[in-house]
Amino acid sequence: LVIVLLFLPGAFNDAVFPAMSRFHKTSDKDFSVTFERLFKYSMLIGIPMAVGISALADRFVLLFYGARYAEAIVPLRILGWLMATTFGTYAFTTTLNASHREKLVTVTVLFCSIINIVLNVFFIPRWQHIGASVSTLLTEWLFFGMSCFFVRKYVVKTNVVRYIIRPALASAGMYGVIYYLKSYTIICPIAGGIATYCIMIVL
Repeated sequence: LVIVLLFLPGAFNDAVFPAMSRFHKTSDKDFSVTFERLFKYSMLIGIPMAVGISALADRFVLLFYGARYAEAIVPLRILGWLMATTFGTYAFTTTLNASHREKLVTVTVLFCSIINIVLNVFFIPRWQHIGASVSTLLTEWLFFGMSCFFVRKYVVKTNVVRYIIRPALASAGMYGVIYYLKSYTIICPIAGGIATYCIMIVL
């Protein structure tokens, strides 16, 4: 389920990449504004998706795959958080590529791949599929952090935290509504959560 949804940040950033490449040559201001908007909307989409998938992981697994796949619930709760970090990571890597700093992306990918292998060796024998999920999430968080560091150091010196706080707070409210409505048919917590998130973002 998460893998199916992970095409969204890629498609979203691929649409923006040509404009960012052009702005990098013509206007530093437009380039910075485009990055900030890209990251802002990435967080507005990615964070609530992560919270929603994690909160309703049990309902999704039972609905789509049945009780025989109940062991997939915990990994889905963990991997659901990939949506938040992956949206952000794509924004950072798109910015680095558009500014001709592809080598930094390559170094980050290589380093994170090595770390992922090490984590898998440690986690999987102890916690099997849950360990694999945790190592994947930790690696993605590392990728997010390194990409953010390189963007702020070499490309755009902006405070990205301000674009995380608001959707995070709205998603917390959304989670509360989902938890309250979770015992009803699945459309109720989904609709209630989306409505709550939209209202809290607008306010």
